[in-house]
Amino acid sequence: MASDSTTTTTPKPPSPSVTALAVLKVAFGLGCLLAPRLTSTLLLLDPVSAQAAVVTRLYGGAVASLGYLLWVVGRAHARGEASTRVLRHVVAVNIAADAADLMSCMAGYATGALRAPVFALVGGGCAALEILGMVAYRTV
Repeated sequence: MASDSTTTTTPKPPSPSVTALAVLKVAFGLGCLLAPRLTSTLLLLDPVSAQAAVVTRLYGGAVASLGYLLWVVGRAHARGEASTRVLRHVVAVNIAADAADLMSCMAGYATGALRAPVFALVGGGCAALEILGMVAYRTV
């Protein structure tokens, strides 16, 4: 008679840095998507026109989607349903997106489109997300 030995593996908690990055991306993305004018004001940007608000919403949708993907894959990794390699790929895509955002801020500052306080706030936020992504990459 075969014994019914089922082993139950308790899932480990998701990486705190992956979770933090995912939550920040989803929150910021939803802010851009749902309230583009308010988000622009909070970031010290000039008020956006109705047309510019559409672009802000497009950007917000992309950022929220990346954050949500990271959330889902991070949870799947914690349950053993996604490999570390897959999670690192998703984190790397987030790092690349944040690097592109930072370069956009740098270009805006260099051309005079962003004032120093705005560059410090927005560019600093992009840099912080990029650093958090690098921490997440190394700790998964």
